[in-house]
Amino acid sequence: MSFRTHPFGELGKLLLLVSDFDWRYRFMKKIVWISPYIPYDTVRHAGGQIHNYYIKKLVQSGKFEVRLVSSYLPEEIESFTLNKSIRCDLICNYDKGLKKIIRNGLDVGRLFFPFDRYGNQKTLYNEILMTRILRGYKKEGFIPDILIVEWTQSLLSLDCFRRIFPNAKIIGIEEDVTIQALTRKWERAIGIQKVLAKIRLQNIKREEIRILKECDIIIVNNVKDEELLKQYGFDKNVKRWVPFYHRYDDIHNVYDNKIIYYGDMRRRENYTAAEWFIREVMPALADKDVVFQVIGSNPPEELKGMESDNVQVTGYIADIKPFFETALCMIAPLSLGAGIKIKVLEGMSAGLPVLTNEIGIEGIPAVDERDFMFCKTNEDYVSSIIKLLNGDVDPIEVAMSAKALLDESFNFEKSANQFIKWVEDLR
Repeated sequence: MSFRTHPFGELGKLLLLVSDFDWRYRFMKKIVWISPYIPYDTVRHAGGQIHNYYIKKLVQSGKFEVRLVSSYLPEEIESFTLNKSIRCDLICNYDKGLKKIIRNGLDVGRLFFPFDRYGNQKTLYNEILMTRILRGYKKEGFIPDILIVEWTQSLLSLDCFRRIFPNAKIIGIEEDVTIQALTRKWERAIGIQKVLAKIRLQNIKREEIRILKECDIIIVNNVKDEELLKQYGFDKNVKRWVPFYHRYDDIHNVYDNKIIYYGDMRRRENYTAAEWFIREVMPALADKDVVFQVIGSNPPEELKGMESDNVQVTGYIADIKPFFETALCMIAPLSLGAGIKIKVLEGMSAGLPVLTNEIGIEGIPAVDERDFMFCKTNEDYVSSIIKLLNGDVDPIEVAMSAKALLDESFNFEKSANQFIKWVEDLR
């Protein structure tokens, strides 16, 4: 019915206008979620899976008007579906021609200059483009009540974001506390690299602590990061959620002679761990008829060159379940990285005894010889694997205990409801 023929005249016109307006958004909190990586269901890195889970839970709650500002690689965009539910403003991280020259020119100092004040952890190009998007929101009258800023590299641009929306509350999400990751790199570096790593560490420590002080809520993934931030004076505003991980409770374990390790093999902490295990542990198991399977995309040539009759480097695998089913155990001899290791949680959920060190079990309140097998040296790994092969350790008992731990301490459905409540209560 047109306005002119409405039987109630001007009042009818007003009623139609009111009925056409979506009143849900009038009283909803407005939220802008800022991250350097787009969320989608098949994202391979652990932080991306956590990001994907929690932003979708926030949107699905129907309690907030959410927008996403993020960046992506061209091969990711076909998998991205969140734009069907909310407004998403995205930046492509792959440029050609003049744009590439401009990006490289802006970022070369930020990423490679050893005295960079941000410890080479943020890019100026994306900061400029994200700031431009936020200014566009302000120009159109969209003023967020809350900015959710995820990952340290985005948090380091918070000063720019706050200048546009000075009254917005800030939720900072630390997928990993970068201070800790750079501390480990410094500890392992030698020579001039150690000196440069120390400079980067001092710079990021200053800036990360400074920027976290601007946050109303800081969210971390595990107890270890929570305790670390408390050491730097953060207490009341630090909250911990449960990181999302894939549960593999339907695995029917055979406990064959296969040892598995998986992750994104582009990442240094992953491929160096696999290489170390091949060099230091596998020779001692040569007479045990075991096979080491390294699973994950983009393995470097050096790692692929280490394949043999008892070492398999698979590359990307779409379905890891068959590998879980036949594995005797999963190993994670990590020497780099910070924060909780999702692969360890997933290995536990798949019913596998997990053999790892203090870095691999970080943030997981597991008990040695009950929920996992603590291994620090190559001798520890050899000894634990032989115990499993000989039946001195029952893998089923370890698996059942680990799954009970996950049920008690890593319920991400309950955690998502808690997160939504934190956002609701933030004023």
